[in-house]
Amino acid sequence: MNKPLVLFLTWLLPGLGHWVLGARRRAGLYAGVILVSLAAGIAMQGRLYGPVRGDFIAWLATVANGGLGVLYFLLKGLVGYGGDPAHPLSEYGTIFILSAGLMNWLLLLETEELFKEKRA
Repeated sequence: MNKPLVLFLTWLLPGLGHWVLGARRRAGLYAGVILVSLAAGIAMQGRLYGPVRGDFIAWLATVANGGLGVLYFLLKGLVGYGGDPAHPLSEYGTIFILSAGLMNWLLLLETEELFKEKRA
């Protein structure tokens, strides 16, 4: 399996790249942490960002949320999830959702290291 495909799979679904490379326990652990963080954020009605013309922070947050891969597109496009800013825990939920996306971006780096170890 080639590296770009493994990295794409890691981005697509948290833990999938590790699963393909044979690190099944790590894949489950990473997927669990990211999915629990995302679920907690949704339960707290956190905001799921999308791009807003002229709003640089919204663009940065969209990139962070984009780390969720297919989950972002399912939530944003298919389900139409956006969160509820009036909810008392919304700010905390937003941080959980952003953290989940950023963790998966970091997981790409860890997957690349694992790929190098498997090839060595």
